[in-house]
Amino acid sequence: MEFSNLKIYCVDKVIGATGATGATGAQGEPGEIGATGPAGPAPTLTFNPVVTGAAGTDPSLDVTGGDGAYTLTFTIPEGPTGPTGNGLAAYGGLYDNTDQDVALTTAATPVQVPIANPMALSNVDATANTITVEQAGDYAIDYTLTLSSAAPITDLEFAVRQNETDIPASVVTDDLAATTPRTYTGSVIVNLPADADVDIALTDPAGGGTVTVSNVILSVKKLDATTTPVTA
Repeated sequence: MEFSNLKIYCVDKVIGATGATGATGAQGEPGEIGATGPAGPAPTLTFNPVVTGAAGTDPSLDVTGGDGAYTLTFTIPEGPTGPTGNGLAAYGGLYDNTDQDVALTTAATPVQVPIANPMALSNVDATANTITVEQAGDYAIDYTLTLSSAAPITDLEFAVRQNETDIPASVVTDDLAATTPRTYTGSVIVNLPADADVDIALTDPAGGGTVTVSNVILSVKKLDATTTPVTA
């Protein structure tokens, strides 16, 4: 057998370099939501006493424990020093719990109410029936007393007085029925000069009445501020 014009070729296979990565494809649709799992056990919480941290630090919470049982410890920093507080520069009072008859024999003439017992005092003097303030300033004056009479008294007046002059805001006029005790309580704020005397007086405009006075309290407090430091 003869072959004419026969050509034989030998070809080598060459693998080229990897091409560049293509663009990311579009995101697929979300899958279905899975079934709800069983409810876990309720945790048990224990709170330690709050710890006071150093001033200027941040508050913090420390949680320890596990498996549903936890212990919580709060740390709260110490606060800054508070503002200066307001104290009382002067105070004092008188009281008397006994029953005392006050004869109002002269018409329209004030008669001082007896108040025998002093309370605690500071920059205030208290003698029988009268409080004397040592410092000028604004004062709160508080008072209470119970009045009764065997016979009725019309337009009986009582008042807190400054140097034997009625303090207008304290004046009360009332009809006192026979054998019917009445209790009167009030408070006034007035400006008092140094060495002012404060007391209580009763007045019967017709004269001749007798009033039984009991459970009397008279006190004064100076309202001007003092400098007493207060810390938080």
